[in-house]
Amino acid sequence: MPLLRETYFLRLVAANWLALYLAFALIRLLMYAYNAVAFVGLSWGELGYILLAGLWFDTSAICYAQGLFALLWLLPQPYRLRRGFATAMGTIWVLLNAALLLIELADVVYFPYSFRRLTLSDMEMKGDFLPLLPTMIAFFWWVLLLLVFGSWLLGKWYGKTVRKMQARAQNSEKPRAAAQWAIFALALPLLVLGMRGGIQQRPLSSIAALSVVSNPRFAALPSNATLNLIHSTQQKNIVLPNYYSATELSQQNTVFSFRADTLARPPRRLNVVVLIIESYGKEYIHALNPSVPKLTPFLDSLCGQGLLFTQAQANGTRSTQGVVAVSSGVPALMSDPFVLSAFQQNRISSFASILGVWGYSSAFFHPATNGSMFFDSYAKGAGYQHYVGRNEYTARFPDSISAHFDGSWGIFDAPFFRYTIERIGELDTPFVATYFTINPHHPHNIPAEFAARYSQEPPVFRSIRYADAAVAEFFARAKQQDWYENTLFIITADHVGAAFAPSYSVRPRRYQIPIIFFQPKDSLLQRRQSAQLAQQIDILPTALCYLGYPFDFEAFGRNLLRDTIFENYHYSYDEGIYQLLDTAWALHFDGEKVLGLYDYKRDSFCMDNHIQAQPQIVKMMSSRLKAFIQEHHRRMLGNDLPK
Repeated sequence: MPLLRETYFLRLVAANWLALYLAFALIRLLMYAYNAVAFVGLSWGELGYILLAGLWFDTSAICYAQGLFALLWLLPQPYRLRRGFATAMGTIWVLLNAALLLIELADVVYFPYSFRRLTLSDMEMKGDFLPLLPTMIAFFWWVLLLLVFGSWLLGKWYGKTVRKMQARAQNSEKPRAAAQWAIFALALPLLVLGMRGGIQQRPLSSIAALSVVSNPRFAALPSNATLNLIHSTQQKNIVLPNYYSATELSQQNTVFSFRADTLARPPRRLNVVVLIIESYGKEYIHALNPSVPKLTPFLDSLCGQGLLFTQAQANGTRSTQGVVAVSSGVPALMSDPFVLSAFQQNRISSFASILGVWGYSSAFFHPATNGSMFFDSYAKGAGYQHYVGRNEYTARFPDSISAHFDGSWGIFDAPFFRYTIERIGELDTPFVATYFTINPHHPHNIPAEFAARYSQEPPVFRSIRYADAAVAEFFARAKQQDWYENTLFIITADHVGAAFAPSYSVRPRRYQIPIIFFQPKDSLLQRRQSAQLAQQIDILPTALCYLGYPFDFEAFGRNLLRDTIFENYHYSYDEGIYQLLDTAWALHFDGEKVLGLYDYKRDSFCMDNHIQAQPQIVKMMSSRLKAFIQEHHRRMLGNDLPK
C-alpha cells in the first residue's frame, strides 16, 4: 500500500518511542513502589490517572532526548537503508537510553533523601561520588541490573524494528521524495511542540505536575528526572557555601522558631485577607511620598487607619519572588524565582497550609489567565484549596469577558474584586484569601471609561489610580459582608514599579513598598505607624503571632509586633549582589567578598563607600548575611524550608 510505503521510517521511530514510553511508565511504578511511604493516601484510581498524565511529561523528555534520533531517521536521504547507518543509529539509541534509564533509576533511590526529582544542583556532590561509587553499586546492585537489562531490551527491540523495516523496504517500491519531505517538515514543529509540552504560555516543567495531582505530596510521580534535569541546566543553580561549620551555623539566629506556649496573645481564629498589589512601590503612595501627586486617595486613607510600616521592603524585584515571599515567607536569594527554579517541587508552606492545620479554608485569587507565572501550580503546592483565575471568571460570567478582559493579561481588577467577594462568601470560615492584582503593571491597560477621566495624565498614573480605586471598591463591598469585622487585612505589594525619582532606583531604595495590617475592631492595628525595618518575609510570622496560632512553627522572618526588636534586617539578591540592610547601613556582597558599605539614609545615591572606615560594622553585617545565605541555601538544597 502506498501509505505504508511512505511511513516505514515514521513507524520505525514510533515503535521505538513507544518502547521508551513503556520504560518510563514502568520506572514511574517503581518510583511509587520503592517510595510508597512518601505517597501514602494515593488511591489506585489516581495512580492510574497519574500514569496517563505522565505521558505529557514523558513526551517532553523523550522529544528533548531523542529528537535528533527521530529527525535523522525521518530526513529523506538514501543512507537510511544502509546497514552501517542503522548500526550507528542503534549505538546512539542504546547509549542515549542507557543514560536516560540511569537518570530515572538513580532518581528512584535518591528520592527519599530529597523528596523531589533530581536537579543539576544535586550533581554538585560530584567530589563525593567516586569514593562512594563502590558502596553505592554494592547496595543498589539491583539498579545496575535493571539498567543493563532495560538497555539490552531496548537495543533488541530496536534491532527487531530495523530488520522489519528493511525487509519491507526491499520488497516494495522506494518511498517518494515529496511525501518523505512532507513527513519531515511536519515532524519538526511537532517535535518542538512536544519539547515545550503543548501550546500553553510557558514550556512544561516539573511544577506543572501539581496541576494533575490531588495532593502536592504526589507531584513527583507525574514528572520525570530527565525533564527536571534538562530544565535545571537552563536555571542558575545554587551551591552550598561553606562560610561556617554546621555547629557555628546552628548558633546563628537565621531561622526563628515560634513556640505556641510563648505567644502572649490568646488564639483568635480571625479570617485573613492578603492583598498583594502588583508593582506598587512606596514611591507611588502620596501618604508615603508627598512629592508625587495624590494618585492613591484610598491607600492614603488606609495608611492612616491601620498599622503602617513606613520602612517596609520587598524581598525581590519580580512578581514570582514577591508573592512567594509574602505568602510563604521565603526570601528571593537565588537568580531564579522559586516557582521557576530547579527547586520548584520543594515542599513549601504558606498561609494556606499553616492555617489549614487550624481548620482554615483557603483560596488564591489572580485575575490573569490561569498558568500565568505558574501561580496556579504554586498555589496548589503551597496548600491553597482553591485557585481562582481568569478561567474561573470566564466560566462564571461568559457574557462579560469581552468587556472585562484587559486585552493582554487578564480580567480588570475591579470586576474581579467583585467576583472575589462573591467567592469568598462561598468559603467556610475561618478562611485565608490571597489576592494578587494585575494593575498597575505594564502595559497599564485599564477600562476605557476610567482612563477617559484622566486622559491628560501618563498611562502609568492612570493605572496607579485605577489600582487604588479597585482596592477601594473591594473594601467598600467587604464592609457589607458579615465576615468583615472578623478579618485581618494585610495590604502590601509584590515589588516596586518603574521609579519616578532617580533616588528610588538605587539599590537600597529600589525595594521600598507598603506593608499595612488592619483589623476593623482592634485598636492595636489602627492608626499606628512603625519605623522599624520590615520585609515581606516578616508578614507571615507576624500574622500567625497576631492570631495566636496554637502550634509551633519556624520562619525566616520575624514577628513585627514584638515590643522590642533586637535584629532589624532586610535581605535581597539581584544581579549577582546580595544586600543586607539594617536601620542605617547597606552592605553589598558578591558571595565571596564585601563590595560596599553605604550610609543609605544620608547618602541617597550610595556614593561614599565606608568599607575601610567601618571595619566592625562590615564584620558584623557580613557575618550575619553569610549565615543567612548559607542557611537559606542549605534548606533549599535539602528540601527543608521552614514550616
